[in-house]
Amino acid sequence: MKAMILEKICSLQENTSPLTLVEMAPPVPHGEDLLVKVSACGVCHTELDEIEGRTPPPTLPMIPGHQVVGRVHGMGPDTHRYTLGDRVGVAWIFSVCGTCRFCSDGYENLCEGFQATGRDAHGGYAEYMTVSERFVYRIPDLFSDMEAAPLLCAGAIGYRSLHLTNLAIRKETSDQGCLLELDYASHLWLEKEIKSVANVTRQDVKAFLALAADIRIRPEVQEFALAEANQALVELKERKIRGAKVLVMDR
Repeated sequence: MKAMILEKICSLQENTSPLTLVEMAPPVPHGEDLLVKVSACGVCHTELDEIEGRTPPPTLPMIPGHQVVGRVHGMGPDTHRYTLGDRVGVAWIFSVCGTCRFCSDGYENLCEGFQATGRDAHGGYAEYMTVSERFVYRIPDLFSDMEAAPLLCAGAIGYRSLHLTNLAIRKETSDQGCLLELDYASHLWLEKEIKSVANVTRQDVKAFLALAADIRIRPEVQEFALAEANQALVELKERKIRGAKVLVMDR
């Protein structure tokens, strides 16, 4: 299969081609794994954070991508929730331990064993990927593959944020200065608070997909071929944005 891999941490300002297009064997599903034939994968700002070292993969090389839409192409022997050909999505949350206090209390996004798609496990910048059937989602019929991709992260994390705060500070140093511009009297008086958002839960993704279909959110997207991933990332870094950027495998 074709895949775009990250081999080393770097600055996009110094290296505008951080990912390398390679040919590699497709993964094999085991246990509860599904083999997903990827049709589309959104390009997310978090990929910039991975590439530039703000949230680096623990091992390299790594296949990025965590806004994945595709179809079930193979199944491990212990799967039972999906069938071949089902259209599914994969989000940032790749796996959790399921037993820690955070998982038990409904905060699996804070699990100490949290693994992220495309950072801790190979993601969707590839023609195929494997993932546990417990961490995939059915895609509402309303959305095309390209429209559904950005809903899996940009949409889901926005949905979670609505429950926590209406203030977001990006991770780049240049944007952190926004905190210094807060005025105590107008912004923080009367026991107001700022909360950060850490990852998403599976319930966030499920709830937002249902809500997006119900209110008929139709994302505007800009399509790129898999081999054009570097171009999409550089444009995102430079804030040249005309809708959500999505890699399309058959483009």
